Amino acid sequence: MLKLLLTSNGFYNDSIKNQLLKLVNREVNEKKVAIITTASPYKEKNKYAQKAKEDFKKMGFQNIHFIDLEFESPESLTQQDVIYINGGNPFNLLFHSKKSGADNILRQLVSKNVVIIGVSAGAVLLGPNIKVVHFFTPQMDKLNTEDY
Repeated sequence: MLKLLLTSNGFYNDSIKNQLLKLVNREVNEKKVAIITTASPYKEKNKYAQKAKEDFKKMGFQNIHFIDLEFESPESLTQQDVIYINGGNPFNLLFHSKKSGADNILRQLVSKNVVIIGVSAGAVLLGPNIKVVHFFTPQMDKLNTEDY
């Protein structure tokens, strides 16, 4: 079963948190969580990434770490139960997801009972393409993206 949660602003309210907890099968303290920080220039110091980590902790998750696909191998994603793709610049996120091979890994994990959460740029990344971002904020595309 596909376990995908898309949100514009993370765990903004209890309803979104409850949806995540419904997608999780066993005790949350046993789950491994990766927060992908690639879209933000502040990486794991981004206030939204930090808030996500705190939200996970408050829900009872204990094994939470950050990963930046720009500098780290995406292979560790295969060992995770929950993957949270944080927001920021969707063009940078798409570029580094493709360059690192994380895009292919995420496609594989969808069928392996992994919960994937996309927030803002992360939610856009999980859609069919990110062309809508170019329509609204083309100035974000510093990479001159051709493949959306």
